[in-house]
Amino acid sequence: MAQQVAHEIRNPLTPMKLNIQYLQKLYRDSKPDFDEKWKSLSLSLIDQIETLNEVAATFSDLARNSSVKKESVDILPLVISAVELYSNREKVQISINTNLQQALVLARQSELLRVFNNLIKNAVQSVMPHGGKVTITITKDGGYYEVRIEDTGDGIPEDMKDRIFQPYFTTKSGGTGIGLAIVKTIVDEMNGQLSFESQSGKGSVFVVRLKAEK
Repeated sequence: MAQQVAHEIRNPLTPMKLNIQYLQKLYRDSKPDFDEKWKSLSLSLIDQIETLNEVAATFSDLARNSSVKKESVDILPLVISAVELYSNREKVQISINTNLQQALVLARQSELLRVFNNLIKNAVQSVMPHGGKVTITITKDGGYYEVRIEDTGDGIPEDMKDRIFQPYFTTKSGGTGIGLAIVKTIVDEMNGQLSFESQSGKGSVFVVRLKAEK
């Protein structure tokens, strides 16, 4: 976790430093396009600072949550809450299929909500460019609840599949590369399982399996 924090903070610092050094050089050389460059690079610097804020907030939440005891949490309202965040996206149809009335697991609610928020957000983003469907299916399989999040998006290229849960890796421009890594960490810590299947051009299915509370 400490390595993730250090890496994610260091990542934006390098381009920030280079941009500032570049502006200093333009100023020293009295370049006529300094004002134009300043406007452009200052926006870039603000974006990088926002990334740092996001990283700091994410790891601060995780550190705070780790001291909170696990409790009985119902998966169903958490999934519904996560879906509501993205239900107004144009060209995206989201549906939830389940016969369950309740799905209790032992977890920290805020962490589990982060898992579903992240996975559903990724599914929605994958179909937004062309439009499509996100289908969430919740079932019970033996002593486990299974949440399947399926999308009709672009899928994950074959050469990226082995790295999808690695920290710092992202397929999205502007992504921090910590979302799925943190999701995997949370699910593993719950003694659950997180897996996926994907075909380039045909979509992806992410599956979360969590042990049912006795």
